[in-house]
Amino acid sequence: MTYKEATRERIMALYHDQGFEKALGLAKGIFHSTACIDDIEFRQDLQGEACECILELLVLNQIATNPKAKDWCYNKSVVLKNRTKLEKYFFTEIDFVLYTAEIVFIFECKSYSGNKKLTGSGLLTRDNGNSCDVYRQSILHKEVISEWLRDFVIKGRIPTIQMCMFSYSNGTLVDERSRAAKIELPYLTPDNVIDYITTPGDTVWDMRAMPQVVKVFNSMSDKLRPQHLKYVKGLHGGD
Repeated sequence: MTYKEATRERIMALYHDQGFEKALGLAKGIFHSTACIDDIEFRQDLQGEACECILELLVLNQIATNPKAKDWCYNKSVVLKNRTKLEKYFFTEIDFVLYTAEIVFIFECKSYSGNKKLTGSGLLTRDNGNSCDVYRQSILHKEVISEWLRDFVIKGRIPTIQMCMFSYSNGTLVDERSRAAKIELPYLTPDNVIDYITTPGDTVWDMRAMPQVVKVFNSMSDKLRPQHLKYVKGLHGGD
């Protein structure tokens, strides 16, 4: 078990034993306690895992407390290949996928410290670090997962997949994008994500199939993750 897996396991165990508030407090505590860690990669991995767990806990709490959300299901850390092209060495990882009857939400989670801003379509720029094109990442994720989910759209309906950026971090984030860019890729935090994902709409997705989709994606991800890690290291010049 990796330290990221152990972190999530501890948070989820507390959720099942003592409830949402305790687990959320632990996840936030883990995030903020990493500030003193000198190993940058280790700190960033833990902060990223804590950020994703915060989103997961918020979704779990909604499923448990809102009758309209009782059929929701989700995947965390989905590793997929392109279903139509099947390039041997191509993989993409989606941080979090939430399946509702109205919309499939795909989340790119960011936990960068320091002051930040969003510009253009979704370029995240940090005062004390490199830039990250969240929009480009999200579009790729949407294209790939759309091919995998196309068979589960209710006949006559238009498939609705919404890209989202979820952020939990130290420092500030100023969104300087146009209204259209904010609609296409909303910037969400623990304060507004639940209101956003519970907006009512028309039924589009066959929710009877989604629990099986979750299982298949989990199985695929477990098999592909080691290859994906090697692929990512290769992109960054690692072994």
